[in-house]
Amino acid sequence: MINLRQWREYLQRVSELNPEIRSSYFVSTKERFMDITKTLTINNCPVLIGTLPEVRPGTINEDNVSEMNMMELLVLIPRKRADFEAEAEFLNWELCSRCCAQVKEQLRTDYFDNHQYPFLQWVKLKTITQEKEWNFEGFMGWRLAFEIESEGF
Repeated sequence: MINLRQWREYLQRVSELNPEIRSSYFVSTKERFMDITKTLTINNCPVLIGTLPEVRPGTINEDNVSEMNMMELLVLIPRKRADFEAEAEFLNWELCSRCCAQVKEQLRTDYFDNHQYPFLQWVKLKTITQEKEWNFEGFMGWRLAFEIESEGF
């Protein structure tokens, strides 16, 4: 498994480098996400949320054991159903999409210059996916997912 402290520090750094992301959090469960988002306002958003990775075997070769860490990042903004306006919703999608593009670009840059965060050298760039999130506990935006290989055990 990757070093969780480094992962959390990296999320904070990505948030600080992206002028449109106003806050970032590292959460372990959906319940913790709900606790954190109770205090968020539109002024704290878009928010970058990092989660604990899911881990599965990468290789089972006895000479080279590795694990695949399935990473998830969410770029979210509050969604208000009561005062729905199509143009405002579109602008929210657009803003969160721009933030995701910047996060992906930062991830690619740091992949090639991984001195500060060595675990990034094992990012599988071809696995990066971006999926929309609608009404995720009252938020909307995008989910980024990708894999990072690490030494097993």
